[in-house]
Amino acid sequence: MTHGSDLRVRLRRALDGSCPAVFRELTDPRELDPDPEDRETVVRLSFHDIDAARSELILEQGDFASERRRALHEEGWSQGLGKLGELLASQRG
Repeated sequence: MTHGSDLRVRLRRALDGSCPAVFRELTDPRELDPDPEDRETVVRLSFHDIDAARSELILEQGDFASERRRALHEEGWSQGLGKLGELLASQRG
């Protein structure tokens, strides 16, 4: 992979198809200023059909080093998923 190129990843759904993703920028972790409270966490995503047009996403993440770190991740996920919801709603018309 060369600097500035796109990395394409395909996230497989359990039963029916895939969810494509594109990472636009990869940063060398050595360039980041690490937070001493930050540590690797595991994210679990579950998709459940509600009806033919809707699905429910359940996101679980942990374990966090502190309540402050948990709250920061919750805020980030809430903002990102909120923007995704707005985008999907705008495409429905």
